[in-house]
Amino acid sequence: MNKKRLKAISEFEFWPMWLFYLPAVLYSFILVIRSGFRIVYFSATNPGMKFGGAFHLSKHSYSDFIPEKYRPQTFFVDSGLSPEKALKSIDQCRFPLPFIVKPDVGERGIGVELIRSKKELVEYIYTHQHSPLLIQEYIDYPLEYGVFYYRMPGTENPVISSITSKEFFYAEGDGRQTLAELLSNNRRINHRKDYLQQRFADKWNSVLPKGEKLLIEPVGNHNRGTIFRNSNYLVCDEIANTFDQIARSYPGFYYGRFDVKVHTPSDLKSGNNMKIIEINGVNSEPTHIYDPEYNLRQAYRDVFRHMNIIFEISRRNRRNGAKTDSAWRFAIAGLKHTRSRQH
Repeated sequence: MNKKRLKAISEFEFWPMWLFYLPAVLYSFILVIRSGFRIVYFSATNPGMKFGGAFHLSKHSYSDFIPEKYRPQTFFVDSGLSPEKALKSIDQCRFPLPFIVKPDVGERGIGVELIRSKKELVEYIYTHQHSPLLIQEYIDYPLEYGVFYYRMPGTENPVISSITSKEFFYAEGDGRQTLAELLSNNRRINHRKDYLQQRFADKWNSVLPKGEKLLIEPVGNHNRGTIFRNSNYLVCDEIANTFDQIARSYPGFYYGRFDVKVHTPSDLKSGNNMKIIEINGVNSEPTHIYDPEYNLRQAYRDVFRHMNIIFEISRRNRRNGAKTDSAWRFAIAGLKHTRSRQH
């Protein structure tokens, strides 16, 4: 195998999502058969979430279950609300700038923006008028982690199966290249070049001084340039117990990933100085697999292991009386979800 092909395989974090998950899709057919041909067997994994959290999950629907000490200040904007009425409501709530705006139903960081002015908010709402939105306090804590939690029904043993630390994307100047050149030549971020040109219009053709760092993406998503690091060395009983207490406040939640911000890694143990910015269900990825040092064999091993965990939790919940959603309802919802993303 030549070096170019070997490098393409080793950099699977840049593969199209459909390609990377193709083996997982094939394996899911085996799990469907094992479940007694329950196509949506995974919906029983988290009975408290729509379709177990596979997609079309309203972030607003679970925000009230997050204990107040962990919950960022959040404001819900219903679909069809004019920017003027939204601004008036926000002013009444004394919501400080900057803040995060994101679709109430969304995934993989699509549509998530840091809003720095009322003008930016008006422009955002105009382009997302047909979708419910969440305006969320911007948590500027220095560290962000994805903490993967699960608990088998009928047991008292919480498990943390993955911890991912996130390194936000900075452009570092070399004293020679313009910002446009630095970003265009970086594989991790160049697919967002058109958007970033608008965001950094005043700096786009300027040379960044040598050693100077400029934060390009304040949103911690892999498809927006964030580097994911395998931080499973942090896994311990204290973190498992902290997140178990949080998870148990959400009825019918057994499996998923908490995206959190903290000041120090030890805050994951104590729960102090920690804010939960998002919860994901069965659609969660153990994102440590995207660490550049991880290899493809390790990644698939962990993906299949988590698929088996979903299956086993679902099986136990069904044995305890949980119902699975119908394949027809799931297909209709999936079609609507696909159409909404296209708009």
